[in-house]
Amino acid sequence: MGCRGFLGVRRVKFWVVGCGGGRAGDAVGRVSRPDPLKRERIVEWQAQQGFPILPNPEDPDCGNLYRNLKFPDAVYEHIGEYQEEKIKAGE
Repeated sequence: MGCRGFLGVRRVKFWVVGCGGGRAGDAVGRVSRPDPLKRERIVEWQAQQGFPILPNPEDPDCGNLYRNLKFPDAVYEHIGEYQEEKIKAGE
């Protein structure tokens, strides 16, 4: 589901079904949102599936698809600037 922002539906289905995920491949077709996937959405999908998506849905860190990604330094600088502006606006 997280790769939908990077790959097309057909390519995702190819990889999922190729890994033995027949029913999961069907679920990929229902995922049509190309925007960044949030943990809350994964928890919603898990409630509708007959198989687990998150190994520990009670853990707020579980399901954060982006926590291990390394972004270019400019992204972190932009986030820092945004947070500084937000703090100034709240003063």
